[in-house]
Amino acid sequence: MLFMKSRTKGTAAALLVIVISGGVFYAASSKGKLPRSAPPVTSAVTLPPELWDAAKTKTEKTAAAPAASKTEAAKSENTKTAAATAGTTAKPESTTAKSGGYSYSYANIQPAIAAMNEAQWNLLLVNRDFALPQSYAPETAVCLPGVYPENREMEKRAAAAYRKMYYAALKDGAELVPYSGYRRTSTQKSNFENRIASYRAQGYSEAESVNLAAQSILPPGCSEHEAGLAMDIVKPGSWELSEAFENSKEFQWLKKNAADYGFILRYPRGKESVTKISYEPWHWRYVGEEAAKVIMASGMTLEEYLNGNR
Repeated sequence: MLFMKSRTKGTAAALLVIVISGGVFYAASSKGKLPRSAPPVTSAVTLPPELWDAAKTKTEKTAAAPAASKTEAAKSENTKTAAATAGTTAKPESTTAKSGGYSYSYANIQPAIAAMNEAQWNLLLVNRDFALPQSYAPETAVCLPGVYPENREMEKRAAAAYRKMYYAALKDGAELVPYSGYRRTSTQKSNFENRIASYRAQGYSEAESVNLAAQSILPPGCSEHEAGLAMDIVKPGSWELSEAFENSKEFQWLKKNAADYGFILRYPRGKESVTKISYEPWHWRYVGEEAAKVIMASGMTLEEYLNGNR
């Protein structure tokens, strides 16, 4: 607003000039609605785990944008508002770093920071909604030194429990081959975004692809593997994670005995609406003997157990 004052024949007169700038709104169009059901997940990974870390990680865009003026910032905010109002997606960068890991906000994945309590370290909850702090680094140990040393680490206390379970099963004729334990966030990110790319290649939108990928591979920062508390287990001679594992004597032994060593079947069949993850008979999580016995006997998930259904 500009106010100018002038005098004419001894009489004061005021001139008021008002400049109003109009806002501009933009709206993006969506490529379509989410499919009614996700395609079935068959085999999650076929590579031996020692090759995972050798996989190339996608290059992240790091070019810094120049500081926007107030007008540009207002336009950007208007763009987001208009897109949200129209029910469309105003897509930001693919992965925006947060204190809890990575956010895929355009696909409605924005995990909060997981509660860290050393007294209950074994009950740490990480999933699609709760992510590890970026600074989190568990102290790990090889589960079976001299037997399976490569990429078969877990948090050191969980590793000790796995070791006891492995040798107990071996006495009963079942070998619980440790396929993949502790996983670095960089590896989790690479695995997750490779899965996104595979869905994109099938014609799904980026947001749809992220949500479909998250049903079998959790986003970086959100995996129990990164916490060192989970082990993917296979039978001898198998390098494939598939539902066929449920037909093995190893799986049957785990269902009957794993709780005695503090392990649970983390993603059971029929609980997908709770865990947000497809059935995974190979994924076993350490929670401690007390919690494991309650969870396995009741058929609950870790989420249900922690929500007070004990």
